[in-house]
Amino acid sequence: MRGDAELRTSGFPEVKAQEVSLVSPPFDTVRCRSYEVVVRLYRGRTSRELLGTHRQQIRSRVDSALWTAYGENAIERMLEQGHLCP
Repeated sequence: MRGDAELRTSGFPEVKAQEVSLVSPPFDTVRCRSYEVVVRLYRGRTSRELLGTHRQQIRSRVDSALWTAYGENAIERMLEQGHLCP
């Protein structure tokens, strides 16, 4: 996944636009639970120099099996219930 980011550094009024590459292992199943996400920031795509780490909990309100089972009605069902959890 690619994206753009604005990097702001305290003490510097200059804003630099940078290209960001996000790399994630593939997954095809999501359950209704909390997932810990760890983002590691490196100087470049092939660099081993770790610049920083960010950890965050993300709460999934969607079960991928139910999403598939509801098919075209999945979004409508999710809006009604606020989730797609068993």
